[in-house]
Amino acid sequence: HFDLKSMKNFVLQKRSEYDAQKASRNKSDTILKKLKDEAKTCRLEEKRPSCGDGPHPKQIDAKIDKAMIQCNEAENLCKTYEHIVQRLKEERISFDKQLAALERTMQSKQRDNDELLLLSGDSNHARDGAQQNLIKAKCSFQDSKACRTREIREKEQQIKIRRQMLQKQERSDAEK
Repeated sequence: HFDLKSMKNFVLQKRSEYDAQKASRNKSDTILKKLKDEAKTCRLEEKRPSCGDGPHPKQIDAKIDKAMIQCNEAENLCKTYEHIVQRLKEERISFDKQLAALERTMQSKQRDNDELLLLSGDSNHARDGAQQNLIKAKCSFQDSKACRTREIREKEQQIKIRRQMLQKQERSDAEK
């Protein structure tokens, strides 16, 4: 699980790193431009005819070499920063996509949760209705059972009374 808040913080951190790298790259570009200008100036001075009291060609060559080294270092640094900026851009896009996917997943889960809550309410209502119907059916059955038991007792009583009457009648017929 990705925690949405921590993912947002991570994206913000990467964006600030990107901005810092971009600022550093811009600074390096400025330094590179300055060094290129300095190298160009040195080359122009080298092409000018030398004066007796001016710098010697060896000093000029040393300055040019130094400027070229600094220029190469600045270019390498610039390429490194460009690579870092490119990677950060790719990560930014990737994280934005991941964040969007997580938000879609969260919305889907929320819809599923809402649906399940509705289904839970419906099932609870149906269960309560079924329990009430069961209680009614049990009461109806008990009432019906009690009524049948009463009817059977009454019929048994009637049969008993009839038998007694028949026995009395048979005795009285037998006595005659």
